[in-house]
Amino acid sequence: MSTKFKTGDTIEIEFLETAFEDERVFKTLLEDSGDNTILVHCPIMNGRVVLSQVGERVKVSFSEIEEALGKYDIYTYKGKIVERKTVDNIAMIRIEQLSEIEKVQRRDYFRLNYVKSMQVVKDDMIKSVEVTSKDVSIGGMRFISEEKFEPNEIIVCHVKFEEKEVVSVRGRVIDSERTDLNRLEYQTRVKFDEVPSDKKSIMIRYINLIQSRMLKQAAGEKYQENIDSVLPQFSSEKLENYKDDMGFRMRMGYAKGVIMLMHILNVAIHFFARPHNNYPASQLLNIEQTGGWSPQFLQIGMGISIVLAIASVICSFVIYVHYAYKRIDKLLLFSIAFAILMFGINLYQFIVFAQ
Repeated sequence: MSTKFKTGDTIEIEFLETAFEDERVFKTLLEDSGDNTILVHCPIMNGRVVLSQVGERVKVSFSEIEEALGKYDIYTYKGKIVERKTVDNIAMIRIEQLSEIEKVQRRDYFRLNYVKSMQVVKDDMIKSVEVTSKDVSIGGMRFISEEKFEPNEIIVCHVKFEEKEVVSVRGRVIDSERTDLNRLEYQTRVKFDEVPSDKKSIMIRYINLIQSRMLKQAAGEKYQENIDSVLPQFSSEKLENYKDDMGFRMRMGYAKGVIMLMHILNVAIHFFARPHNNYPASQLLNIEQTGGWSPQFLQIGMGISIVLAIASVICSFVIYVHYAYKRIDKLLLFSIAFAILMFGINLYQFIVFAQ
């Protein structure tokens, strides 16, 4: 049998000689195909690249789709890994075909792990039930709901792939049991009845499209280098802490901005407090007729300096206590020192030169 592979096709690889944490079967993406070989992305497991060996034997499974007829067949053959390489920072393996391609019968098609809110309608009800899907395939789906469904019950599942793309499929409940995580929720498995060819084509297209997006997102080697340091940190608790920290930094940023503006104002007030010519005519005729330092402006400047020093000390203390590693803000240290300096200058001018 000859087949036409396309870049981005979903390929399933089963390792025949090695188990990775008791897992042998992985889905990945096709990058390229040649004479009797295919180049695929290295499978991903728990955010890590599955490190296979050259010479290792595998079983390759893939699908042939005829969208016009809604036909979806699964084929398989045995192969051997003949090369490992990196292309554009993506780890890949080349697999050589060793056996003839055979058509296989599978109970399920490629099953997509897909979490999304959907609607399910019981056969004897008009009102829909809100459910959350866990996985979807052409043959059926699994979902979580607060309502229990009876075995062999007929329901209509409104499978939502995109916001405007909903496929309504009639199915039969296999079982509905309480979940381990929440005793008030039920996990229900549904087997679809014969799906019309037009709906089957839509489902096949979206299942492959969504799965392709997921695999491409996880395929990059740089992504693998960063995923362990990024994803494990973002538990719900740590995500809340991260948001709180960002809010704290913004508030402190606003406070420091106001303090810096007040320093500029203080310098301007000190400028207005300096001695000046009493009359415009004196300036015009260059007559040395000047007044003394303004005590009012100097007092205002000293008051602002005290407020700035206290505010800077408080902000420094809040930042120091907030961070576990006791961070000291250098900008606020400069603010404290400059406020003390300006207070000293204004006080000296007030005592010695103010009239």
